[in-house]
Amino acid sequence: MRKQSRDSSTIHRFKDWFGIRREVLQFIVIFTLALGGFSFILERDSVQQSFVSPHLAHVASLCGKVLNLAGTSCDANGPLISSTRFSVQIVKGCESLYPTAMLWAAMIAYPSSWRWKLMGIVGGAIILFILNVVRVISMFYIGIFFPSLFDMVHIYAWQALFILLTLGIWLLWAAKASKTNIADIV
Repeated sequence: MRKQSRDSSTIHRFKDWFGIRREVLQFIVIFTLALGGFSFILERDSVQQSFVSPHLAHVASLCGKVLNLAGTSCDANGPLISSTRFSVQIVKGCESLYPTAMLWAAMIAYPSSWRWKLMGIVGGAIILFILNVVRVISMFYIGIFFPSLFDMVHIYAWQALFILLTLGIWLLWAAKASKTNIADIV
């Protein structure tokens, strides 16, 4: 008899624990599956060749145009931006695609309307793309004026900052989406 009540008690505790955390666990599962799916897609050779590589060249071209408009003479050829003083090549992982995939996975996993998810997905991708252009341009200038700091800023500062900015975008979006969901209910 005692064993049944303890088993029953354990089951009730598990149900209580799971019930309280159901939304969090649901978020984690959906986020993990979505991020895994996006990563799987981005790592496909066909996607790398038809989308990622042209995207890298597009980012380099756009950054080259902005640098030239700012008075820094340079050329963009494929993913390479070069001047007489410095050259940088944008490689896989140094674009905003993976942070965007992480942001999208979080937005898809968060309990909000599909309208808010779509607005967040589009707006977030645009913001992260612009931030990445700023990052590449700043790295080009750091390479010109502070070459000894290039690796440290590239590997540590900008990567951490980009992750924090992505998280910040998601937190702002989630706060806004939560207020909207409450307003829709009331």
